[in-house]
Amino acid sequence: MNITKFEDLPISDEIKRSIAEIGFEEPSPIQAQSIPVILSGKDVIGQAQTGTGKTAAFSIPILEKVDPNNKHLQAIVLCPTRELAIQVSKEIRKLGKFKSGIKTLPVYGGQPIDRQIKALKSGVQVVIGTPGRVIDHINRKTLKLDDVKMVVLDEADEMLDMGFREDIELILNQTPIERQTTFFSATMPKEILELTKLYQHEPEIIKVVRKELTVPNIKQFYIETRRANKLEVLCRLIDVYNPKLSVVFCNTKRGSDELVSELQAMINFQIDYAEGAHPTIMSALMQTNMLQTPGYGTDYYCQQAKEYIQTYLNPTKCDIHFLMGGTQTNLTFISHVLRPYEAVLSPSTGHIAFNETGSIEATGHKVIEIPSIDGKVTLEALQKIVAAHNTVHMLKPKLLYLSNPTELGTLYSKQELERLSHFCQDHQLYLYLDGARLGSALTAPSNTLQLSDYAHLTDAFYIGGTKNGALFGEALVISNPLLQDCFRFSMKQKGALLAKGRLLGIQFAELFQNQLYFKIGQEANSMAQLLKEGLSTLNFPFLVDSDTNQLFPIFPNSLIDYLHQRFTFLVWDTYDESHSIIRLITSFSTTRQDIYEFLSSIIQFQEKDALQR
Repeated sequence: MNITKFEDLPISDEIKRSIAEIGFEEPSPIQAQSIPVILSGKDVIGQAQTGTGKTAAFSIPILEKVDPNNKHLQAIVLCPTRELAIQVSKEIRKLGKFKSGIKTLPVYGGQPIDRQIKALKSGVQVVIGTPGRVIDHINRKTLKLDDVKMVVLDEADEMLDMGFREDIELILNQTPIERQTTFFSATMPKEILELTKLYQHEPEIIKVVRKELTVPNIKQFYIETRRANKLEVLCRLIDVYNPKLSVVFCNTKRGSDELVSELQAMINFQIDYAEGAHPTIMSALMQTNMLQTPGYGTDYYCQQAKEYIQTYLNPTKCDIHFLMGGTQTNLTFISHVLRPYEAVLSPSTGHIAFNETGSIEATGHKVIEIPSIDGKVTLEALQKIVAAHNTVHMLKPKLLYLSNPTELGTLYSKQELERLSHFCQDHQLYLYLDGARLGSALTAPSNTLQLSDYAHLTDAFYIGGTKNGALFGEALVISNPLLQDCFRFSMKQKGALLAKGRLLGIQFAELFQNQLYFKIGQEANSMAQLLKEGLSTLNFPFLVDSDTNQLFPIFPNSLIDYLHQRFTFLVWDTYDESHSIIRLITSFSTTRQDIYEFLSSIIQFQEKDALQR
């Protein structure tokens, strides 16, 4: 019999009424062929692609065969995911709208089980669930399968791919032998055929031929890509085709939630430590997680990391210590080397001068600010400050604090650092360099300094890990032998001696054994330069010229407000009444897509602004 209308199917008027209300005009091939066979009581293997109407193909027979006067469970549908379970449940309810007395319930993980238990106790004839949650209810004895007459495996191939075979077999073994078993699947792999032999009785195979699977006027194509690149490819497709409406399918709810979060997330240009750690470092931490080592930095990994770093410092023999953060490193070292009446000299833009909550002053040492040019201390300005503090009635300048790159992303050349170093030596000043972003400095195109130069020209400096791929951590390098004694005592007193010190050692060993530290710095710099080129093309001026990972363009305030809807960045300072200086900063995790989206947003704003004018 060739069935072309739902009227031709042996189904009740109530179901036909529901079908008409839903708007189904004629049965799909899988529905037309499957429904009569399932209604006859035979086991069925239905093969058809997703979107061909399989849900209605088994839902209609379920609704017809369930006895509404029997409040016990009579039919169970197993689905691979919670999303499909919810979808199937909604479909069954729609189709059974006019069939009174039939209660259905979706059961799946991620939902409070108490609600499901309460609903089951009230009486449910049809359960649609994921295997794991169904087994959970079976074990709790809140789901009894004694009266089950029909079992449906929906998307059976997907369930097997997801490793549910044992769960499926456990559930089927709990149901009565005299039941009707129906499998629906897009493909028919060997594992399904094995299950049919075990759990079905002379099943009728219904297969929809390929030409009937999809609507002819729908064009289908696919793009092969690596898993890691999926998000970037999706964003590019959206940018290129700019669809008014689109649907993105994911395998799981969690995957869907994560994708939504990623698509909606603010793109970060505010800090270069927003992510966790470089994957290589995270992998090393995980691989060594259960190993037991001595504490407080006396472990093998810390020693190994020191040896790796020392190879870059030769011939200067240095004392190396690992601390957790930049502020902690600054205050611990500075307070260790200064006497109570000695002060710190810092550029006015220096991190310790305005960004560390007075941490140096809290240790009893004043920070004397030096006027800076583009974030850098000049020899002339330093000479004036030192000359002005020349009596016993004044604080004695004893340490010059610098950072490279500076807070404005600019760099000291080797010649500039040599001049400052020689002045400090001549005037008995310690020279200490903050290297929070040293990775960016060492890999910048205009850089003229090597790590060995820092060891030779400073009394101490630190190698920043937090802002260059580490989960956390800084490596303090004390090159002046006179300042090395008893530093661990100062670390302990300042809370800087980490009990699980190996966490720092592991990270710095990874950073320096294969030049990862430099590769990470280069990645951040290259993204910044790509951004700089784009902004220059759009004719935006910059506060300073920087080839590190910090940029300081000058934007109209209206553009800044517009960009803050999608991007995070710092408004550094006011430029004039209608413009401000912003800071854009990149890290190893910044992508080309991030840069393109930022520049595209600027262009969109400019186009809208032009139209409004």
